[in-house]
Amino acid sequence: MAVYREEIQYFSKSNIFVAKNRQNEIIGTIRIMEWNRNDELPITKIFGIKELDDISPANSNAHIWHVGRFAVRSDLGNHGIQLFRILMMYAIMPIMQYEKGIMFAECDSKLF
Repeated sequence: MAVYREEIQYFSKSNIFVAKNRQNEIIGTIRIMEWNRNDELPITKIFGIKELDDISPANSNAHIWHVGRFAVRSDLGNHGIQLFRILMMYAIMPIMQYEKGIMFAECDSKLF
């Protein structure tokens, strides 16, 4: 339930990419969110990082993004690796538009 509440908080600020197969089943997802420097990011909770200003001071004009809910169905074999790359490409495209784009993502389970 905590994950659901967290995602509801981020939903209006997020871009969510979903991949489906021909049967309309979800086979992969990724969420990106530009940080507003107010909301607590998962990286600060998981790793106990108190100050992201050490990484990017507020006056640096950096655009900080969080990538989360990155999942690819495990039974896709090599196609899963390809889907992983495609979803990551979609996620980093908005970040790469900025000269000072920073991306955070944390791995909370086995990827492959």
